[in-house]
Amino acid sequence: MLKRHSSPLPPIGLQDTNNDKETSSYQSALPDPQPLLSETDKKFVANVSSMGFPAPRVARAVQKFGQNEREVGE
Repeated sequence: MLKRHSSPLPPIGLQDTNNDKETSSYQSALPDPQPLLSETDKKFVANVSSMGFPAPRVARAVQKFGQNEREVGE
């Protein structure tokens, strides 16, 4: 059964160990590429993550798609 989350996107790498409680924080098993990004990309990540998206996830999307808001947001 799929579990609904309060964030815009469901957590990546989250293992549901308790079906009765909503998990408020999670830790992705994927690397956080933010330190490797340019200053311009870091500012873009900060801007998009301020909308509620997890910064490491946004940073991975920026690595893959660049600063294309439509691609990063999907």
